[in-house]
Amino acid sequence: MPHLPDNLVPFYEDGLFWNQTPEQMAAERAYRDAFLRSAREAGSWKTIDYAAIDAAHRERRQVRELFEVLVPSSEYFACPDLDSEQVAYKREHVVPAARLRGRVHGFEFVRQCWEELSKKGISDNEIATTIIQPWISTVADWGSEQLQPDHQTVPRAPEELFEQRQRRMLEQAKQVIASGDPSKPHVILQLLSNVTRDQLEWLWPGRIPLGKLTLLAGDPGLGKSFVTLDIAARVSRGERWPDNPLQRQPPGKVILMNCEDDLNDTIAPRLDKADADDTKIIVLEGISLMGKRRLISLEADIPRLEEILTNHSDVRLIVIDPIAGYLDKVDSHNNSEVRGLLAPLADLASRFHVAILTVTHLAKTGGTKAVYRAMGSLAFAAAARAVWAITKDPDNPERRLLLPAKLNLARDPDGLAYRIDDGRVAWEFNPVKMHADDAFAAETANQKPTQRGSERREAIAWLREHIGDKTLPANEVIEAGEQVGFTDRTLRRAYKAIGIPARKESFDGPWLWRLTPASDQPPEHDDTFDFPNL
Repeated sequence: MPHLPDNLVPFYEDGLFWNQTPEQMAAERAYRDAFLRSAREAGSWKTIDYAAIDAAHRERRQVRELFEVLVPSSEYFACPDLDSEQVAYKREHVVPAARLRGRVHGFEFVRQCWEELSKKGISDNEIATTIIQPWISTVADWGSEQLQPDHQTVPRAPEELFEQRQRRMLEQAKQVIASGDPSKPHVILQLLSNVTRDQLEWLWPGRIPLGKLTLLAGDPGLGKSFVTLDIAARVSRGERWPDNPLQRQPPGKVILMNCEDDLNDTIAPRLDKADADDTKIIVLEGISLMGKRRLISLEADIPRLEEILTNHSDVRLIVIDPIAGYLDKVDSHNNSEVRGLLAPLADLASRFHVAILTVTHLAKTGGTKAVYRAMGSLAFAAAARAVWAITKDPDNPERRLLLPAKLNLARDPDGLAYRIDDGRVAWEFNPVKMHADDAFAAETANQKPTQRGSERREAIAWLREHIGDKTLPANEVIEAGEQVGFTDRTLRRAYKAIGIPARKESFDGPWLWRLTPASDQPPEHDDTFDFPNL
Protein backbone atom coordinates (compact mmCIF):
# COMPACT_ATOMS: atom_id res chain seq x y z
CA MET A 1 0.00 0.00 0.00
CA PRO A 2 1.47 3.42 -0.92
CA HIS A 3 2.47 5.85 1.84
CA LEU A 4 0.90 9.23 1.07
CA PRO A 5 -0.26 12.26 3.08
CA ASP A 6 -4.02 12.69 3.52
CA ASN A 7 -4.27 15.30 0.76
CA LEU A 8 -2.95 12.88 -1.92
CA VAL A 9 -4.28 9.66 -3.46
CA PRO A 10 -2.60 7.04 -5.69
CA PHE A 11 -2.65 7.28 -9.48
CA TYR A 12 -5.62 4.90 -9.54
CA GLU A 13 -6.91 3.88 -6.16
CA ASP A 14 -8.42 0.50 -6.85
CA GLY A 15 -7.77 -3.14 -5.95
CA LEU A 16 -8.26 -4.42 -2.41
CA PHE A 17 -9.17 -0.99 -1.02
CA TRP A 18 -11.69 0.00 -3.68
CA ASN A 19 -15.09 1.39 -2.69
CA GLN A 20 -14.49 1.25 1.05
CA THR A 21 -14.96 4.95 1.79
CA PRO A 22 -17.77 7.39 0.87
CA GLU A 23 -15.29 9.24 -1.36
CA GLN A 24 -14.40 6.08 -3.27
CA MET A 25 -18.05 5.09 -3.58
CA ALA A 26 -18.82 8.53 -5.02
CA ALA A 27 -15.97 8.13 -7.52
CA GLU A 28 -17.25 4.74 -8.67
CA ARG A 29 -20.77 6.10 -9.07
CA ALA A 30 -19.42 9.06 -11.09
CA TYR A 31 -17.45 6.63 -13.27
CA ARG A 32 -20.51 4.51 -14.05
CA ASP A 33 -22.76 7.49 -14.74
CA ALA A 34 -20.22 8.96 -17.17
CA PHE A 35 -19.67 5.57 -18.83
CA LEU A 36 -23.41 5.23 -19.40
CA ARG A 37 -23.69 8.74 -20.82
CA SER A 38 -20.90 8.15 -23.33
CA ALA A 39 -22.38 4.73 -24.26
CA ARG A 40 -25.74 6.40 -24.94
CA GLU A 41 -24.02 9.07 -27.01
CA ALA A 42 -22.25 6.35 -29.00
CA GLY A 43 -25.62 4.68 -29.53
CA SER A 44 -26.55 7.52 -31.88
CA TRP A 45 -23.43 7.13 -34.02
CA LYS A 46 -23.80 6.15 -37.67
CA THR A 47 -20.09 5.35 -37.71
CA ILE A 48 -17.26 5.74 -35.19
CA ASP A 49 -17.02 9.37 -34.00
CA TYR A 50 -13.24 9.64 -33.61
CA ALA A 51 -13.51 13.37 -32.99
CA ALA A 52 -15.65 12.77 -29.87
CA ILE A 53 -13.22 10.11 -28.65
CA ASP A 54 -10.19 12.36 -29.15
CA ALA A 55 -11.95 15.24 -27.37
CA ALA A 56 -12.68 13.00 -24.36
CA HIS A 57 -9.02 11.94 -24.19
CA ARG A 58 -7.81 15.55 -24.43
CA GLU A 59 -10.13 16.72 -21.67
CA ARG A 60 -8.97 13.88 -19.45
CA ARG A 61 -5.28 14.71 -20.00
CA GLN A 62 -5.84 18.42 -19.33
CA VAL A 63 -7.61 17.81 -16.04
CA ARG A 64 -5.04 15.24 -14.93
CA GLU A 65 -2.22 17.72 -15.48
CA LEU A 66 -3.92 20.16 -13.11
CA PHE A 67 -3.96 17.69 -10.23
CA GLU A 68 -0.82 15.58 -10.77
CA VAL A 69 1.83 15.53 -8.03
CA LEU A 70 5.17 13.70 -8.31
CA VAL A 71 6.13 11.91 -5.11
CA PRO A 72 9.60 10.43 -4.50
CA SER A 73 9.47 6.63 -4.67
CA SER A 74 11.42 6.47 -1.42
CA GLU A 75 8.45 8.11 0.34
CA TYR A 76 5.75 6.45 -1.78
CA PHE A 77 6.97 2.92 -0.96
CA ALA A 78 8.75 3.79 2.32
CA CYS A 79 12.00 2.48 0.83
CA PRO A 80 14.99 4.87 1.12
CA ASP A 81 16.96 3.07 -1.61
CA LEU A 82 14.59 4.12 -4.41
CA ASP A 83 15.39 7.28 -6.35
CA SER A 84 12.57 7.45 -8.94
CA GLU A 85 9.22 9.26 -8.73
CA GLN A 86 5.60 8.12 -8.65
CA VAL A 87 2.48 9.92 -9.82
CA ALA A 88 -0.15 10.80 -7.22
CA TYR A 89 -3.20 13.08 -7.34
CA LYS A 90 -4.64 15.76 -5.13
CA ARG A 91 -7.56 14.29 -3.24
CA GLU A 92 -10.10 16.70 -4.74
CA HIS A 93 -9.37 15.08 -8.12
CA VAL A 94 -10.78 11.65 -7.19
CA VAL A 95 -14.36 12.18 -8.39
CA PRO A 96 -13.58 14.33 -11.48
CA ALA A 97 -10.92 11.79 -12.54
CA ALA A 98 -13.38 8.93 -12.22
CA ARG A 99 -15.97 10.81 -14.25
CA LEU A 100 -13.55 11.56 -17.10
CA ARG A 101 -12.19 8.02 -17.02
CA GLY A 102 -15.73 6.67 -17.35
CA ARG A 103 -16.42 8.90 -20.36
CA VAL A 104 -13.25 7.74 -22.14
CA HIS A 105 -13.82 4.07 -21.34
CA GLY A 106 -17.40 4.15 -22.59
CA PHE A 107 -16.25 5.50 -25.95
CA GLU A 108 -13.32 3.06 -26.12
CA PHE A 109 -15.54 0.05 -25.45
CA VAL A 110 -17.65 1.00 -28.46
CA ARG A 111 -14.69 1.88 -30.69
CA GLN A 112 -12.86 -1.42 -30.13
CA CYS A 113 -15.98 -3.47 -30.74
CA TRP A 114 -16.94 -1.45 -33.82
CA GLU A 115 -13.48 -1.77 -35.39
CA GLU A 116 -13.30 -5.52 -34.79
CA LEU A 117 -16.69 -6.17 -36.34
CA SER A 118 -15.95 -3.85 -39.27
CA LYS A 119 -12.90 -5.98 -40.08
CA LYS A 120 -15.27 -8.93 -40.38
CA GLY A 121 -17.28 -7.09 -43.03
CA ILE A 122 -20.29 -6.16 -40.89
CA SER A 123 -21.80 -2.86 -41.96
CA ASP A 124 -21.89 0.24 -39.75
CA ASN A 125 -25.67 0.14 -39.72
CA GLU A 126 -25.74 -3.47 -38.48
CA ILE A 127 -23.18 -2.71 -35.78
CA ALA A 128 -25.07 0.37 -34.58
CA THR A 129 -28.58 -1.10 -34.56
CA THR A 130 -27.98 -4.79 -33.83
CA ILE A 131 -25.08 -4.65 -31.37
CA ILE A 132 -24.39 -1.22 -29.85
CA GLN A 133 -27.94 -0.07 -29.18
CA PRO A 134 -29.05 -3.33 -27.44
CA TRP A 135 -25.80 -3.25 -25.44
CA ILE A 136 -26.70 0.11 -23.86
CA SER A 137 -29.45 -1.52 -21.79
CA THR A 138 -26.90 -3.87 -20.21
CA VAL A 139 -24.72 -0.86 -19.39
CA ALA A 140 -27.72 0.84 -17.76
CA ASP A 141 -28.29 -2.27 -15.62
CA TRP A 142 -24.64 -2.28 -14.61
CA GLY A 143 -24.74 1.43 -13.85
CA SER A 144 -27.72 1.01 -11.54
CA GLU A 145 -26.20 -1.86 -9.53
CA GLN A 146 -25.78 -1.33 -5.83
CA LEU A 147 -22.09 -0.73 -5.12
CA GLN A 148 -20.37 -3.23 -2.85
CA PRO A 149 -17.09 -2.62 -0.98
CA ASP A 150 -15.77 -6.14 -1.59
CA HIS A 151 -16.92 -6.71 -5.17
CA GLN A 152 -16.33 -4.64 -8.29
CA THR A 153 -17.83 -5.39 -11.69
CA VAL A 154 -17.27 -4.06 -15.19
CA PRO A 155 -19.79 -3.74 -18.02
CA ARG A 156 -19.94 -6.45 -20.63
CA ALA A 157 -18.20 -5.64 -23.88
CA PRO A 158 -20.65 -5.09 -26.77
CA GLU A 159 -19.44 -8.06 -28.77
CA GLU A 160 -19.97 -10.39 -25.81
CA LEU A 161 -23.72 -10.07 -26.31
CA PHE A 162 -23.43 -12.09 -29.48
CA GLU A 163 -22.57 -15.77 -29.58
CA GLN A 164 -20.32 -16.85 -32.40
CA ARG A 165 -23.26 -18.39 -34.18
CA GLN A 166 -24.93 -14.98 -34.29
CA ARG A 167 -21.78 -13.39 -35.64
CA ARG A 168 -21.60 -16.00 -38.37
CA MET A 169 -25.25 -15.29 -39.17
CA LEU A 170 -24.39 -11.62 -39.66
CA GLU A 171 -21.54 -12.52 -42.00
CA GLN A 172 -23.83 -14.84 -43.92
CA ALA A 173 -26.43 -12.05 -44.11
CA LYS A 174 -23.79 -9.85 -45.70
CA GLN A 175 -23.21 -12.48 -48.39
CA VAL A 176 -26.95 -12.81 -48.99
CA ILE A 177 -27.34 -9.06 -49.40
CA ALA A 178 -24.47 -9.06 -51.87
CA SER A 179 -26.22 -11.76 -53.92
CA GLY A 180 -29.04 -9.35 -54.79
CA ASP A 181 -32.07 -10.66 -52.89
CA PRO A 182 -31.70 -10.66 -49.09
CA SER A 183 -34.99 -12.51 -48.67
CA LYS A 184 -33.67 -15.73 -50.23
CA PRO A 185 -30.98 -18.13 -48.99
CA HIS A 186 -27.66 -17.68 -50.71
CA VAL A 187 -25.86 -20.81 -51.91
CA ILE A 188 -22.08 -20.45 -52.02
CA LEU A 189 -20.67 -22.23 -55.08
CA GLN A 190 -17.18 -22.50 -56.50
CA LEU A 191 -16.19 -24.05 -59.80
CA LEU A 192 -13.45 -26.61 -59.25
CA SER A 193 -11.47 -25.24 -62.20
CA ASN A 194 -11.14 -21.95 -60.29
CA VAL A 195 -9.77 -23.58 -57.14
CA THR A 196 -6.08 -22.95 -56.48
CA ARG A 197 -4.17 -26.12 -55.70
CA ASP A 198 -1.98 -25.59 -52.63
CA GLN A 199 0.73 -28.01 -51.65
CA LEU A 200 0.47 -29.24 -48.08
CA GLU A 201 3.29 -27.92 -45.90
CA TRP A 202 4.48 -29.23 -42.57
CA LEU A 203 5.86 -27.69 -39.42
CA TRP A 204 7.14 -31.10 -38.32
CA PRO A 205 7.17 -33.22 -41.50
CA GLY A 206 4.62 -36.02 -41.36
CA ARG A 207 3.52 -35.09 -37.84
CA ILE A 208 2.32 -31.47 -37.41
CA PRO A 209 0.90 -29.74 -40.52
CA LEU A 210 1.03 -25.99 -41.12
CA GLY A 211 -2.30 -24.22 -41.45
CA LYS A 212 -4.16 -26.95 -39.53
CA LEU A 213 -5.17 -27.99 -36.01
CA THR A 214 -3.23 -30.75 -34.26
CA LEU A 215 -4.33 -32.39 -31.00
CA LEU A 216 -1.96 -33.88 -28.43
CA ALA A 217 -3.62 -36.05 -25.77
CA GLY A 218 -2.16 -37.76 -22.74
CA ASP A 219 -2.61 -38.43 -19.05
CA PRO A 220 -1.23 -35.94 -16.50
CA GLY A 221 2.40 -36.50 -15.59
CA LEU A 222 3.54 -37.94 -18.92
CA GLY A 223 5.30 -34.80 -20.10
CA LYS A 224 2.84 -33.28 -22.58
CA SER A 225 3.94 -29.75 -21.69
CA PHE A 226 7.59 -30.79 -21.90
CA VAL A 227 6.93 -32.00 -25.45
CA THR A 228 5.07 -28.83 -26.52
CA LEU A 229 7.84 -26.62 -25.12
CA ASP A 230 10.51 -28.75 -26.82
CA ILE A 231 8.63 -28.30 -30.11
CA ALA A 232 8.31 -24.55 -29.44
CA ALA A 233 12.03 -24.25 -28.72
CA ARG A 234 12.96 -26.08 -31.94
CA VAL A 235 10.67 -23.81 -33.98
CA SER A 236 12.08 -20.67 -32.35
CA ARG A 237 15.66 -21.43 -33.35
CA GLY A 238 15.02 -23.45 -36.54
CA GLU A 239 16.39 -26.62 -34.95
CA ARG A 240 16.24 -30.01 -36.67
CA TRP A 241 13.48 -32.45 -35.69
CA PRO A 242 14.52 -35.49 -33.65
CA ASP A 243 13.50 -37.97 -36.39
CA ASN A 244 15.13 -35.94 -39.20
CA PRO A 245 18.49 -34.64 -37.95
CA LEU A 246 19.77 -33.77 -41.45
CA GLN A 247 17.12 -31.19 -42.40
CA ARG A 248 16.90 -27.80 -40.72
CA GLN A 249 13.69 -25.78 -40.62
CA PRO A 250 13.28 -22.01 -40.93
CA PRO A 251 13.09 -20.35 -37.48
CA GLY A 252 9.83 -18.70 -36.54
CA LYS A 253 7.95 -17.16 -33.65
CA VAL A 254 5.79 -19.17 -31.29
CA ILE A 255 2.72 -18.03 -29.35
CA LEU A 256 2.32 -19.91 -26.06
CA MET A 257 -1.00 -20.14 -24.23
CA ASN A 258 -0.55 -22.17 -21.05
CA CYS A 259 -2.91 -21.67 -18.10
CA GLU A 260 -1.69 -24.57 -15.94
CA ASP A 261 2.04 -23.94 -15.50
CA ASP A 262 3.68 -20.90 -13.93
CA LEU A 263 5.60 -18.76 -16.41
CA ASN A 264 8.45 -17.81 -14.08
CA ASP A 265 9.27 -21.06 -12.33
CA THR A 266 8.15 -23.66 -14.88
CA ILE A 267 7.64 -22.50 -18.47
CA ALA A 268 10.64 -20.16 -18.78
CA PRO A 269 13.14 -22.55 -17.11
CA ARG A 270 11.97 -25.44 -19.30
CA LEU A 271 12.37 -23.33 -22.43
CA ASP A 272 15.84 -22.35 -21.23
CA LYS A 273 16.71 -26.03 -20.86
CA ALA A 274 15.47 -26.62 -24.40
CA ASP A 275 17.67 -23.76 -25.71
CA ALA A 276 14.74 -21.70 -26.97
CA ASP A 277 15.33 -18.33 -28.62
CA ASP A 278 13.60 -16.04 -26.11
CA THR A 279 13.18 -13.30 -28.69
CA LYS A 280 10.84 -15.54 -30.69
CA ILE A 281 8.63 -16.83 -27.87
CA ILE A 282 5.45 -14.80 -27.24
CA VAL A 283 3.58 -15.77 -24.08
CA LEU A 284 -0.09 -14.82 -24.27
CA GLU A 285 -1.06 -14.49 -20.60
CA GLY A 286 -4.58 -13.08 -20.98
CA ILE A 287 -6.71 -10.04 -21.70
CA SER A 288 -6.63 -6.86 -19.63
CA LEU A 289 -9.64 -4.58 -19.63
CA MET A 290 -9.99 -1.59 -17.32
CA GLY A 291 -7.55 -3.05 -14.83
CA LYS A 292 -9.26 -6.44 -14.80
CA ARG A 293 -7.48 -9.49 -16.16
CA ARG A 294 -8.94 -12.65 -17.65
CA LEU A 295 -7.88 -15.62 -19.74
CA ILE A 296 -8.12 -15.59 -23.51
CA SER A 297 -11.46 -16.96 -24.66
CA LEU A 298 -11.44 -19.00 -27.87
CA GLU A 299 -15.12 -18.13 -28.11
CA ALA A 300 -14.75 -14.34 -27.97
CA ASP A 301 -11.11 -13.46 -28.63
CA ILE A 302 -10.31 -14.89 -32.06
CA PRO A 303 -10.14 -11.29 -33.40
CA ARG A 304 -7.42 -10.54 -30.83
CA LEU A 305 -5.43 -13.59 -31.91
CA GLU A 306 -5.83 -12.36 -35.48
CA GLU A 307 -4.39 -8.98 -34.49
CA ILE A 308 -1.34 -10.67 -32.96
CA LEU A 309 -0.76 -12.76 -36.08
CA THR A 310 -1.16 -9.67 -38.25
CA ASN A 311 1.46 -7.84 -36.21
CA HIS A 312 3.81 -10.84 -36.09
CA SER A 313 3.88 -12.26 -39.60
CA ASP A 314 6.63 -14.79 -38.82
CA VAL A 315 4.61 -16.84 -36.28
CA ARG A 316 4.74 -20.53 -37.25
CA LEU A 317 3.22 -22.20 -34.18
CA ILE A 318 0.53 -21.54 -31.58
CA VAL A 319 0.40 -23.86 -28.53
CA ILE A 320 -2.85 -24.00 -26.52
CA ASP A 321 -2.22 -26.01 -23.34
CA PRO A 322 -4.76 -27.21 -22.35
CA ILE A 323 -7.49 -26.23 -24.76
CA ALA A 324 -10.14 -26.89 -22.07
CA GLY A 325 -8.79 -23.88 -20.16
CA TYR A 326 -9.76 -21.47 -22.95
CA LEU A 327 -13.32 -22.59 -23.76
CA ASP A 328 -15.04 -19.86 -21.75
CA LYS A 329 -18.75 -20.81 -21.61
CA VAL A 330 -18.60 -23.55 -24.24
CA ASP A 331 -19.59 -27.02 -22.99
CA SER A 332 -16.62 -29.25 -23.79
CA HIS A 333 -18.95 -32.28 -24.10
CA ASN A 334 -21.35 -30.63 -26.55
CA ASN A 335 -20.50 -31.54 -30.15
CA SER A 336 -22.19 -28.59 -31.83
CA GLU A 337 -20.75 -26.03 -29.41
CA VAL A 338 -17.22 -27.43 -29.75
CA ARG A 339 -17.47 -27.53 -33.56
CA GLY A 340 -18.66 -23.90 -33.54
CA LEU A 341 -15.70 -22.96 -31.35
CA LEU A 342 -13.05 -24.81 -33.39
CA ALA A 343 -14.22 -23.76 -36.88
CA PRO A 344 -12.99 -20.13 -36.52
CA LEU A 345 -9.76 -21.40 -34.93
CA ALA A 346 -9.15 -23.75 -37.88
CA ASP A 347 -9.92 -20.89 -40.27
CA LEU A 348 -7.39 -18.71 -38.44
CA ALA A 349 -4.73 -21.42 -38.81
CA SER A 350 -5.45 -21.71 -42.53
CA ARG A 351 -5.50 -17.98 -43.29
CA PHE A 352 -2.25 -17.27 -41.46
CA HIS A 353 -0.58 -20.56 -42.42
CA VAL A 354 0.28 -21.32 -38.81
CA ALA A 355 0.26 -24.66 -37.01
CA ILE A 356 -2.01 -24.72 -33.95
CA LEU A 357 -1.11 -27.43 -31.44
CA THR A 358 -3.81 -28.02 -28.82
CA VAL A 359 -3.37 -30.17 -25.73
CA THR A 360 -5.92 -32.22 -23.82
CA HIS A 361 -6.08 -34.96 -21.22
CA LEU A 362 -7.19 -38.52 -21.82
CA ALA A 363 -10.51 -39.81 -20.59
CA LYS A 364 -10.06 -42.50 -17.95
CA THR A 365 -12.06 -44.96 -20.00
CA GLY A 366 -12.94 -45.23 -23.63
CA GLY A 367 -11.84 -48.55 -24.94
CA THR A 368 -9.12 -49.10 -27.50
CA LYS A 369 -9.94 -46.43 -30.11
CA ALA A 370 -7.50 -43.59 -29.46
CA VAL A 371 -9.59 -40.75 -30.94
CA TYR A 372 -12.36 -41.57 -28.45
CA ARG A 373 -9.97 -41.23 -25.51
CA ALA A 374 -9.43 -37.47 -25.85
CA MET A 375 -11.22 -35.69 -23.03
CA GLY A 376 -14.50 -33.98 -23.92
CA SER A 377 -16.45 -34.02 -27.16
CA LEU A 378 -15.36 -36.15 -30.10
CA ALA A 379 -15.42 -32.88 -32.07
CA PHE A 380 -11.94 -32.01 -30.68
CA ALA A 381 -10.41 -35.02 -32.41
CA ALA A 382 -12.66 -34.65 -35.47
CA ALA A 383 -11.59 -31.04 -36.11
CA ALA A 384 -7.88 -31.82 -35.77
CA ARG A 385 -6.10 -33.00 -38.91
CA ALA A 386 -3.55 -34.83 -36.78
CA VAL A 387 -4.05 -36.44 -33.39
CA TRP A 388 -1.19 -37.73 -31.25
CA ALA A 389 -1.35 -39.68 -28.00
CA ILE A 390 1.27 -39.91 -25.28
CA THR A 391 1.39 -43.13 -23.27
CA LYS A 392 3.75 -44.87 -20.90
CA ASP A 393 5.94 -47.67 -22.16
CA PRO A 394 4.50 -50.65 -20.23
CA ASP A 395 7.96 -52.22 -20.06
CA ASN A 396 9.79 -49.11 -18.88
CA PRO A 397 8.05 -46.62 -16.53
CA GLU A 398 10.54 -43.83 -17.39
CA ARG A 399 9.99 -44.13 -21.14
CA ARG A 400 7.17 -42.28 -22.93
CA LEU A 401 5.68 -43.04 -26.34
CA LEU A 402 4.38 -40.41 -28.77
CA LEU A 403 2.04 -42.42 -30.99
CA PRO A 404 -0.16 -41.53 -33.98
CA ALA A 405 -3.92 -41.72 -33.35
CA LYS A 406 -5.17 -40.01 -36.52
CA LEU A 407 -3.62 -38.33 -39.56
CA ASN A 408 -5.96 -37.21 -42.33
CA LEU A 409 -3.29 -35.77 -44.60
CA ALA A 410 -0.82 -38.63 -45.02
CA ARG A 411 -0.25 -42.18 -43.97
CA ASP A 412 0.24 -42.75 -40.25
CA PRO A 413 3.93 -42.33 -39.41
CA ASP A 414 5.83 -44.32 -36.84
CA GLY A 415 5.77 -43.22 -33.24
CA LEU A 416 8.68 -41.83 -31.25
CA ALA A 417 9.98 -42.49 -27.74
CA TYR A 418 11.43 -40.05 -25.25
CA ARG A 419 12.44 -39.59 -21.62
CA ILE A 420 12.50 -36.52 -19.41
CA ASP A 421 16.17 -36.10 -18.56
CA ASP A 422 17.45 -33.18 -16.47
CA GLY A 423 14.38 -31.07 -17.14
CA ARG A 424 14.27 -31.52 -20.90
CA VAL A 425 12.99 -33.98 -23.50
CA ALA A 426 15.53 -36.59 -24.63
CA TRP A 427 14.24 -38.15 -27.86
CA GLU A 428 15.23 -41.56 -29.13
CA PHE A 429 16.20 -41.71 -32.80
CA ASN A 430 14.80 -45.17 -33.55
CA PRO A 431 11.09 -45.18 -34.45
CA VAL A 432 8.36 -46.94 -32.47
CA LYS A 433 6.34 -49.28 -34.73
CA MET A 434 3.04 -48.85 -32.92
CA HIS A 435 -0.28 -47.05 -33.36
CA ALA A 436 -2.04 -45.44 -30.39
CA ASP A 437 -4.96 -47.88 -30.84
CA ASP A 438 -2.57 -50.78 -30.26
CA ALA A 439 -1.24 -49.21 -27.06
CA PHE A 440 -4.72 -48.67 -25.63
CA ALA A 441 -5.80 -52.18 -26.65
CA ALA A 442 -2.85 -53.62 -24.72
CA GLU A 443 -3.65 -51.37 -21.77
CA THR A 444 -7.26 -52.62 -21.71
CA ALA A 445 -6.21 -56.25 -22.01
CA ASN A 446 -3.83 -55.87 -19.06
CA GLN A 447 -6.40 -54.27 -16.76
CA LYS A 448 -7.25 -56.17 -13.62
CA PRO A 449 -10.91 -56.99 -12.89
CA THR A 450 -10.96 -54.43 -10.10
CA GLN A 451 -9.83 -51.79 -12.58
CA ARG A 452 -12.65 -52.67 -14.94
CA GLY A 453 -15.10 -52.48 -12.03
CA SER A 454 -14.00 -48.94 -11.30
CA GLU A 455 -15.52 -47.76 -14.60
CA ARG A 456 -18.96 -47.52 -13.02
CA ARG A 457 -17.65 -45.31 -10.23
CA GLU A 458 -15.95 -43.11 -12.82
CA ALA A 459 -19.19 -43.01 -14.81
CA ILE A 460 -21.12 -41.93 -11.70
CA ALA A 461 -18.64 -39.11 -11.10
CA TRP A 462 -18.92 -38.06 -14.75
CA LEU A 463 -22.75 -38.11 -14.60
CA ARG A 464 -22.75 -35.91 -11.50
CA GLU A 465 -20.48 -33.39 -13.25
CA HIS A 466 -22.26 -33.51 -16.62
CA ILE A 467 -25.87 -33.37 -15.39
CA GLY A 468 -25.33 -31.17 -12.34
CA ASP A 469 -28.60 -29.49 -11.39
CA LYS A 470 -30.08 -29.83 -14.88
CA THR A 471 -32.66 -32.23 -16.30
CA LEU A 472 -31.41 -33.77 -19.55
CA PRO A 473 -32.75 -36.29 -22.07
CA ALA A 474 -31.24 -39.69 -21.30
CA ASN A 475 -30.24 -40.34 -24.91
CA GLU A 476 -28.28 -37.06 -25.03
CA VAL A 477 -26.46 -37.88 -21.80
CA ILE A 478 -25.58 -41.35 -23.10
CA GLU A 479 -24.34 -39.91 -26.40
CA ALA A 480 -22.11 -37.43 -24.55
CA GLY A 481 -20.86 -40.17 -22.26
CA GLU A 482 -19.98 -42.43 -25.17
CA GLN A 483 -17.93 -39.62 -26.66
CA VAL A 484 -15.69 -39.59 -23.58
CA GLY A 485 -15.36 -43.36 -23.56
CA PHE A 486 -18.17 -44.84 -21.45
CA THR A 487 -20.43 -47.54 -22.83
CA ASP A 488 -24.21 -47.32 -22.95
CA ARG A 489 -24.45 -50.17 -20.48
CA THR A 490 -21.99 -48.59 -18.01
CA LEU A 491 -23.84 -45.27 -18.09
CA ARG A 492 -27.25 -46.84 -17.49
CA ARG A 493 -25.96 -48.88 -14.57
CA ALA A 494 -24.18 -45.85 -13.15
CA TYR A 495 -27.36 -43.78 -13.33
CA LYS A 496 -29.32 -46.58 -11.68
CA ALA A 497 -26.75 -46.64 -8.86
CA ILE A 498 -27.38 -42.93 -8.24
CA GLY A 499 -30.95 -43.91 -7.34
CA ILE A 500 -33.08 -41.30 -9.16
CA PRO A 501 -35.48 -43.00 -11.61
CA ALA A 502 -35.84 -41.69 -15.14
CA ARG A 503 -39.00 -39.73 -15.92
CA LYS A 504 -41.11 -38.51 -18.78
CA GLU A 505 -42.85 -35.14 -18.86
CA SER A 506 -45.27 -36.26 -21.58
CA PHE A 507 -46.43 -39.54 -23.05
CA ASP A 508 -44.36 -39.26 -26.23
CA GLY A 509 -41.51 -37.20 -24.75
CA PRO A 510 -37.98 -38.47 -24.11
CA TRP A 511 -36.81 -40.14 -20.93
CA LEU A 512 -35.18 -37.58 -18.66
CA TRP A 513 -32.32 -37.97 -16.21
CA ARG A 514 -31.73 -35.72 -13.23
CA LEU A 515 -29.75 -35.96 -10.01
CA THR A 516 -32.36 -34.57 -7.61
CA PRO A 517 -35.76 -36.23 -7.11
CA ALA A 518 -38.77 -34.35 -8.47
CA SER A 519 -41.53 -33.63 -5.97
CA ASP A 520 -44.25 -32.79 -8.50
CA GLN A 521 -44.88 -36.29 -9.92
CA PRO A 522 -44.10 -39.90 -9.05
CA PRO A 523 -41.67 -41.87 -11.21
CA GLU A 524 -43.36 -43.35 -14.26
CA HIS A 525 -40.75 -45.90 -15.14
CA ASP A 526 -37.27 -47.03 -14.26
CA ASP A 527 -35.41 -46.77 -17.57
CA THR A 528 -32.08 -47.93 -16.15
CA PHE A 529 -32.46 -51.71 -16.26
CA ASP A 530 -29.46 -54.03 -16.31
CA PHE A 531 -28.70 -55.79 -19.53
CA PRO A 532 -28.38 -59.59 -19.38
CA ASN A 533 -25.00 -61.10 -19.93
CA LEU A 534 -25.20 -62.31 -23.51
